[in-house]
Amino acid sequence: MTTVWMAILISWLFSIGFESNRKVSQQFQKKPTLLIASALIPISYAVFLFLTVFSNAEFGKPPKISGFIIPIHILSMFCMFYLLWFASKQLVTLQKKDRVKFIEHSGPFFLLWFFPIGVWFVQPVVNKELGENDL
Repeated sequence: MTTVWMAILISWLFSIGFESNRKVSQQFQKKPTLLIASALIPISYAVFLFLTVFSNAEFGKPPKISGFIIPIHILSMFCMFYLLWFASKQLVTLQKKDRVKFIEHSGPFFLLWFFPIGVWFVQPVVNKELGENDL
């Protein structure tokens, strides 16, 4: 179930970032390559982790985790923070129509980070800026 909710969150962040990036003026657009990779890596990691570690675990015993999981987990965390940063920055850039610093998009960044609560504050802005039918 965690993998499903994580996929929903990543899809939501990706769609906000991708559509905001597409709608900002040409001078503020960023290449979406890293955004796409940042969306695929955590989902692939979660599926891999589920299939290899948790499906082979015995009931009542902790799962056996190899040492190579740690760097992959850190990479996945970096990708999640990049998704949060990209989506919040491009959304606020679209709103202000000017280059923004982190302090200006830190509010949406932290609201996106606290996913269940932040949806109620960020989604109305997304609907206003991107249109309800775009996402």
